[in-house]
Amino acid sequence: MTISNFYLAKNYRVLSRFGNRSDPFTGNTRHHNGIDYGMPLWNRSNSPYNVGVPTPFKGRIHAVGNYGDRGITVVQHIEGTQVLILFQHLASTTLRKGDIVEPEDTIGIMGTTGRSTGIHLHLELRKYGSSPLGSGVWGDPDKFNYTIEKDGNKMKTVVLDPGHGGDGRYTKFGATGNGLREKDLVLTVARLTREYLMKNYYCKVVMTRDSDVDVSFADRANIARQANADILHSFHFNGFYDPGANGFETFTYNGSLLPETIANQHTIHNAIYSYLNDLGIRDRGKKRANFAILRMPPTSCVLTEYCFLTNPREADLMKRVGVLQKLGLHTAKGIADAVGLQEKVVEEPPKPPTPEPPINEDIFYRVIVGSYNDRSNADKRLAEAKQKGFDNAFIVAFRR
Repeated sequence: MTISNFYLAKNYRVLSRFGNRSDPFTGNTRHHNGIDYGMPLWNRSNSPYNVGVPTPFKGRIHAVGNYGDRGITVVQHIEGTQVLILFQHLASTTLRKGDIVEPEDTIGIMGTTGRSTGIHLHLELRKYGSSPLGSGVWGDPDKFNYTIEKDGNKMKTVVLDPGHGGDGRYTKFGATGNGLREKDLVLTVARLTREYLMKNYYCKVVMTRDSDVDVSFADRANIARQANADILHSFHFNGFYDPGANGFETFTYNGSLLPETIANQHTIHNAIYSYLNDLGIRDRGKKRANFAILRMPPTSCVLTEYCFLTNPREADLMKRVGVLQKLGLHTAKGIADAVGLQEKVVEEPPKPPTPEPPINEDIFYRVIVGSYNDRSNADKRLAEAKQKGFDNAFIVAFRR
């Protein structure tokens, strides 16, 4: 159910959607960062200030205040996500920062405080951040994909980003060396990571690409945004003009980060290197950089450079299927530990009981020495058996 479907089911009216529109004050084209809802039809003839605004989601109140043009605003952190939902232009609210709300709980009374032309609710999604109103617009509220439940377990969303791909202007081949291409290897390892995650953990896995196509950085970020990702892991291999360059390293953005990102990097880095160390690949460390894929998505992002394809020894290791499978396994384990994925409980099917002989019945076990088409051969074998002391031997004739 989209956010609009939630309110439309309660007879709220959509006045203005997300996107460019004519500003009601100036008439100029201006981007509208949320959705405006008018009073429900059932209330239009009653007192205008008695419409309680419900929330679709469970979460904690992040901030409450009167924010100028926004008017009286309640900001809710949606549980299990990195997203804030803003309820603006309210007439009043009784909520305070830190309060816990459940779906259908009343956030406040619809009003017209702030920069408003009439009683309505402006609803907006923003990225979780230190600011009371968040760190930036998340996007269209109706494209928000809320965390779902499966078998009583909270399912989180993991976005896997195989770097490069295609022949376009954004990414191309990536690193190449010793007969290997980065864009091919990262897709293989990402698929193996996905396979292990989905087999062993309760989670939703989204790929930014699942074939050899060119995907822009903006599109990769939008995929993470629309999937409501709990983490994005970007797969890469290194290259350098000096074939002696070697080693493994991970990166996070060198600017403002979500608080859990550094801890996620630490967990994923250590999980992968616990295997690469056994291969004799050195640890170049946990680093930070201004890479587009790290700064653009609205979620925790970690980028991995597994090794150097331009290094003959490391490239030879990456040509082994078993090595790539282990990279997928350890990457998946690192991601699972980082975001706290719940492990699936696989119950072995019960073994069939060993049949027991019927009670109080005699059991006979027949020994067959041979079967013959010619009766004379059967007679010879019977005679041999009796000569050896098997006096009770006999012949049974049957048709096939």
